[in-house]
Amino acid sequence: MRFDPVADLRIHELLHQHGHHLEESPTRRLELAVKQYHSQAAQPFPEIDLRRLWATLLGVDEVSTEWLTGLEHARQPLRLMPSARETLAMLSARGFALGLLSNAQADTLPTLCRELGAKPFVDDLCVLSYQHGVAKPSARLFKLLVARLAARGIVPEAAVLVGNDPLHDILPAKATGMKTVLLAPGPIPPDPEADAQISDLSQLRGFLALET
Repeated sequence: MRFDPVADLRIHELLHQHGHHLEESPTRRLELAVKQYHSQAAQPFPEIDLRRLWATLLGVDEVSTEWLTGLEHARQPLRLMPSARETLAMLSARGFALGLLSNAQADTLPTLCRELGAKPFVDDLCVLSYQHGVAKPSARLFKLLVARLAARGIVPEAAVLVGNDPLHDILPAKATGMKTVLLAPGPIPPDPEADAQISDLSQLRGFLALET
């Protein structure tokens, strides 16, 4: 969360379409509200459902997921990683059970699936922070994913977590026994904790030893 005057213009326009107006910067108000929530939370790595936060800021009973989608698109438009669509489609076609463990909001999964043109993720392997009140790197989210994998008969060592953050993705996933792949598009030093490091999602084929 951060102050963004360009996003403010888009958000003000969207709020006006819904009959609302904020005198001050919407992104600043949101940033301060999130910081206040975090400071008052009783647990580490707290997460809030942004629909509730926006409803409070706007003085309304609720903000729908559809409305949140518009607000989040105005604030930070989603962009797919290179090769994401092709790689996920290939893995799904090969029979991999694909999940999503993410610091995410109610709009994240539907927006992602719309951009992908498909829903490659299975519902029970999607662990989204807003649903559980905590964010990565909380061990709670990773343990929940491991429990859901176990319900499918999948041991942690047979699962691969791909993430772009050594501290928030790789370390907590390794702690559960999962294999890890660090996605690092830029020139950064190798992560000694990750089982592999790739610069493009298409390189997962090599890590998984999949033939063309």
